[in-house]
Amino acid sequence: MGCSVHNPFHRLHGSARFAERRKAHHEDGAVAQLGEHLLCKQGVTGSIPVRSTPISRHTPMTVTALQDVPAVGQQAPDFTLPSTSGEKVTLSGLRGKPVLIAFFPLAFSGTCTAELCEMRDDHDQFAERGVTVLPISVDSTYSLKEYKAKHGMHVDLLSDFKREVSRLYGVLLEEPFFANRAYFLIDRDGIIRWEHVEAVPSQRREDAVILAAIDRLI
Repeated sequence: MGCSVHNPFHRLHGSARFAERRKAHHEDGAVAQLGEHLLCKQGVTGSIPVRSTPISRHTPMTVTALQDVPAVGQQAPDFTLPSTSGEKVTLSGLRGKPVLIAFFPLAFSGTCTAELCEMRDDHDQFAERGVTVLPISVDSTYSLKEYKAKHGMHVDLLSDFKREVSRLYGVLLEEPFFANRAYFLIDRDGIIRWEHVEAVPSQRREDAVILAAIDRLI
């Protein structure tokens, strides 16, 4: 039958390790609260999607995307995403008509709702110009369906839940893990003719600015 040996140094060392882990846990929580506070100051108040890598005290907060934004004059990167209609939408399948891709951070947040409701109110102006509007966020299709129904939106919203398209267009903010607000106007041949990426997600373009860019294209 074995016996345990009481070691006062081991007990003290264990207590020190426990204190260190407790301090680290406290710091992790403080960083997470700071990140949430910064996002709220930017006007993002919706629920933040869960990311695979947790925030730690060793992970700096950043609002930069890691991939380059495709340039005006380039072919728009193709993609296929599920939509609130229940059908998948493929960008290249919309050739022959101009397309406006509008990335927005999160459904149910204040700035996004103001933006999409203005697009709803100006729906006829986009339709008269023959433009297909594709709003895209990282929210699930279930959330986007509820969001669309609540605000009576006319166009279907696309779900980039895996963040692949946001990364493809260089607008994914890796730390908060959602897309920055950005616009890409694509011509009938699939070429990007105008784009704008906001400095921070709380900023947005008025429809008058977007419609003026469309008028220059058509």
